[in-house]
Amino acid sequence: AVDDMISFRAPMITDILQLVQDGGEPRPSALMFYPVFDSFESSRSVVGSIVFVLNWDALLRNLLPNTVKALIVVLETSGGKKYSFSVEGAKVRLMGPGDLHDVRYDSWRKTFTECLRTNETENCDDIVKEGDGIEKENR
Repeated sequence: AVDDMISFRAPMITDILQLVQDGGEPRPSALMFYPVFDSFESSRSVVGSIVFVLNWDALLRNLLPNTVKALIVVLETSGGKKYSFSVEGAKVRLMGPGDLHDVRYDSWRKTFTECLRTNETENCDDIVKEGDGIEKENR
């Protein structure tokens, strides 16, 4: 992720990982590297980064409106790793690695691909894979 951040001069997120400070309880997280530049010029260079820890369970907590009782969220990285979470209001439970949703509900599936928009990112739609359920709004 750091090499990509330097090459593309854009924020990058690592694959899903388990951080040491999380102890023995599985808690998939990621690191986001945000570039720090030497100037505001177009020919600027990356001279450092700010690193954020993204705990996926914390990001999913209190995500649902009161009208939705529960939801299964499957996170998939660009590297193909998947983790499934059960989200019920403020309760987020890691179900485990892989896509563990009930296939009987495939017709209700919605897929979102996230793009970190920066000045160097011309068109986020270029990285969105076409397919059933892909949402492109708010890009």
